[in-house]
Amino acid sequence: MLLSAKNNITMFSSASTSIGSGTTMTVKAATTLDIKSEAVGTMIFEGNSSSINLSGTSSTVTAKNASGTAIELTGHVHSQAVDSAGDTQVNTNAPVA
Repeated sequence: MLLSAKNNITMFSSASTSIGSGTTMTVKAATTLDIKSEAVGTMIFEGNSSSINLSGTSSTVTAKNASGTAIELTGHVHSQAVDSAGDTQVNTNAPVA
C-alpha cells in the first residue's frame, strides 16, 4: 500500500492501530517528530545492541520520580548536605559521553 498526500494524513482507530515491517522501518520528519501516548505505555527494544541516540546538541531525557518531580537524566547532578561528621559533599558531574 502506498499512502501519499501533499499536506496531512490522519489515521484513526477506536481500538488499536498496528504498523509493522518485516525488516526495517523508518519514520522521518523534516522538522519535528512528536510521538505521544496519553496513557501508560511501554517502549521495548528486544534486539541485541539496541540503543537510543539523541544526537542533537540540546537533546534531553526527562523522567518523573514517584513524587512527580521531573528529573533531567542527561544533565542532573547529585548533591548531599553536610553529614553528621561535618563533612561536606560536592556535586557529582552531569553525565558525559
